[in-house]
Amino acid sequence: MEEIAQVLHELKAKLAATQQDYATLATQVRVLTAQGVPLPEVAPTTVQVQVTTETPVPLPTPERYGGDPQRYTTFMTQCQLHFLTKTTVFRSDQARTAFVISYLTGDAAAWTTPLVQKDDAILYD
Repeated sequence: MEEIAQVLHELKAKLAATQQDYATLATQVRVLTAQGVPLPEVAPTTVQVQVTTETPVPLPTPERYGGDPQRYTTFMTQCQLHFLTKTTVFRSDQARTAFVISYLTGDAAAWTTPLVQKDDAILYD
């Protein structure tokens, strides 16, 4: 469970850094716009978009995880295989977090239940 908390903490730190980068860029755009700096001329470009439909890979559902440290790596690998093969389903950290939490039982579920019930911010970081 400490490993899950560590992963959530790392994801929260990455989100905070991304939000800071965004805020910095937004400020720079506002300053440049206020100064009347013209946007550079950009030649029109053609973008080719290839729409593909994911072919479902038949994966078994992850085995439920109750907090046993020896099973953690196997459990997370099973979850990550779902994330890798269903990228349209698992576009956000929230979707991946919800998927993982849905397979927790025992002590692991008991640890996350209060977080889900109070809609804790850590679930979105």
